[in-house]
Amino acid sequence: MVTVVCTACFSRGNYTVTGTVDSSYDGKTIYLESLGDTRERIIDSTVVADGKFEFRGRITGDSCCIIRLEYDEIAFVLEAADIQIGIGDEQCARTDKNAVLYEYAKQARCLGRQIFDSHTIVMNTKDAAVRQFRKDSLWTHWKTQWKELAGPIVSRNDNALGAFVCRDWMSWMGVYQMAWISGEPFRPFEDFDTIYAMAGKRIRSFRFMERERRRVDVCRRTAEGMPFVDFPVGKEGADSGSVRLADYIGCGKYVLVDFWNSYSDTSYIADLRDIWKNSRGDRFEILGVVVRRPRSMALTAFEKLQRPWPQVFDDKNLTSESYGSGAGLRILFDPDGKIIARGIHRDSLKTKIAEILGE
Repeated sequence: MVTVVCTACFSRGNYTVTGTVDSSYDGKTIYLESLGDTRERIIDSTVVADGKFEFRGRITGDSCCIIRLEYDEIAFVLEAADIQIGIGDEQCARTDKNAVLYEYAKQARCLGRQIFDSHTIVMNTKDAAVRQFRKDSLWTHWKTQWKELAGPIVSRNDNALGAFVCRDWMSWMGVYQMAWISGEPFRPFEDFDTIYAMAGKRIRSFRFMERERRRVDVCRRTAEGMPFVDFPVGKEGADSGSVRLADYIGCGKYVLVDFWNSYSDTSYIADLRDIWKNSRGDRFEILGVVVRRPRSMALTAFEKLQRPWPQVFDDKNLTSESYGSGAGLRILFDPDGKIIARGIHRDSLKTKIAEILGE
């Protein structure tokens, strides 16, 4: 494990970042990179020699940075200090910001392990009603835990430290973690609004915050009750060519759109096949949208996974621009094209379809 050690601060905005790594990395390039508060991601680079490296420069204020060496990286707050990065030297003194960041990271890792352990217990619960109750309880509990851990740091530190913690907090509150664990409807903007309200002016100016705000705004415009967003897609085979989502959605049927690619989770495919077999017809259809993956890989997946419903291709990743998410998203549209539900969890797919069709 690589850890950050920061000692006495310099007075004129100079920093020195030195560190040690295994000598097997000699001759490898190591990078000092910004995580979002500068327009240039790579700040500096150097070559490891005799298991050591060094970066020198000047800085005004502080910055969210990482040291990256091949697949290994360590995050830290870069500021006017002599910053020493080593392996396993966790007891040495740090600057105040890095001390807080280090302690937060320890607690966040522990909290993350608890969440996944709880998720395992929930998913092994056989009774559907009990499983849903536990999901609901966990959703509320873990959101509160993260707010208590990260909230005070974000609200009191309008700087690189607060930005680091804010970034990590948002990653857990987003669809990639907590929504998957809980099975809750896709409403990332509700949690983002809470975090954004706590963040100061500088944190809000970081690029990752600007990107997330734009993404969440898209999700807000495509939440339940909102009209579908159209974009061009491609077809393959004998009737290949360019069509649009509007050729399938808002045409008098309920349509479940499955945005996927060759790396998507396939555990729900059997459920989709059952739904399609039992419910397709004049009132209901499934549409698969392959997101930004080579068509040859997708065509192979069609055969392997037996997806008999219509499939189109989003080669330009317009799904993300239009709906705020990419592969792995499922949205249910009514006959007029209004969004009934998005981010539908596997456990509730069949129930939801039966409900709208009155079955």
